[in-house]
Amino acid sequence: NGITLPVSIPSGNSISFNINFHPDYSGVKNAIVNIMSDDCDEPVYDFAVKGEFECTPAALVINGLAPAYCMDAATVIITGNQSAGSIFSGNGITDLGNGTAVFTAAVAGEGTHAINYIYTDMYGCVSSISQTVQVNSLPVVAFTGLSASYCSSNGIVTLTGTPAGGVFSGPGIIGDSFDPAMAGIGGPYMVTYTYTNTSGCTSSQSQQVTVLYCPTYAALDVKLMLQGPYRGEGTMASTIYDLGISTDPSETDTVTISLWSPLNLAAPLPDYSINTILHTDGMLHAEFPASAIGTAYYISVKHRNHIETWSHDPVMINAANMYDFTTGFSMAYDDTVNPPMARGADNVCLLYAGDINQDGGIDGLDMNVIDNEVGFYGYNLSDINGDGGTDGLDMNFVDNNSQAGLFYARPY
Repeated sequence: NGITLPVSIPSGNSISFNINFHPDYSGVKNAIVNIMSDDCDEPVYDFAVKGEFECTPAALVINGLAPAYCMDAATVIITGNQSAGSIFSGNGITDLGNGTAVFTAAVAGEGTHAINYIYTDMYGCVSSISQTVQVNSLPVVAFTGLSASYCSSNGIVTLTGTPAGGVFSGPGIIGDSFDPAMAGIGGPYMVTYTYTNTSGCTSSQSQQVTVLYCPTYAALDVKLMLQGPYRGEGTMASTIYDLGISTDPSETDTVTISLWSPLNLAAPLPDYSINTILHTDGMLHAEFPASAIGTAYYISVKHRNHIETWSHDPVMINAANMYDFTTGFSMAYDDTVNPPMARGADNVCLLYAGDINQDGGIDGLDMNVIDNEVGFYGYNLSDINGDGGTDGLDMNFVDNNSQAGLFYARPY
């Protein structure tokens, strides 16, 4: 510095100057400075020098990295403002080698993490920046109060979510309640409780629920014909209507329908029993408690002056059932001696008439009742044929059936 080369140095004089050595690349470098003179008496002077490259820090920027993420956040692509020569590092970072990287919150884990971006320029100068990112945990969510299934007739149930303050969603949901009727029969439906914490992280829990059709009763329709009031062609007398007891011209009489479990045949009373109306077409309808559904029972029929008759086998009771005694002897329980029912002229099976005193058989004791009530008119046990009067027509049934030695047949 301070001179212009070449320079003339007068004899006996000297000069001084500074040499500035700037290496082309980062670091301390060595060099040789040669000083040559046109004086043939002067040698070439070599001076060893050292120089250090002064790096200028690059202005680095990380793009695409948010200050915070939830643990279940999707992976994000982050980029630096330099491409070649840059590297990302840190928890959850997968460097892609071209100035970009993938950040995965779940891999980083809960906590605060430093994401580093390092850049080396063409001169070997290294610049770096670091940016922190917070990974927040997900809330632990649960809810109670929902059963796996409900009847459509069940009432509204209250659900309780933890932590409080979340939102329920799904079929049948009203606020924090589940209404089976609103959801409707079907499923399984998915009911979900969703909660967002103060960090903005959201978790949910789901449970399945099915809404069932739960009948409130077991409906049993039975078809049977009574031998006494049977008039042929699938019809019976409308006895209780004709006598003014009923206002329905399709009603014949009342009967008792009972259900007996094969396991409880020794019990003094049936499992279920109901009195119901027998119509002139042989149909009756009985409604038993829903608790009978799903179990097999013998069906027994009792009428005030006919022989008690049972189904041949236990019948599985469903929500709706139909049993027809009229189609054949195989439908009724028998004692292997006598047919379990009478057969009409039109081949319809009929319950035997004549057990007036309900002792299980048809005999002289029943005849005595008729003998004592001949000429009576009204709703009397001795009126076998259902015409309202007690006379020889009723005695014919008892007389004919008593000769067969009939007695009710039970499976015990």
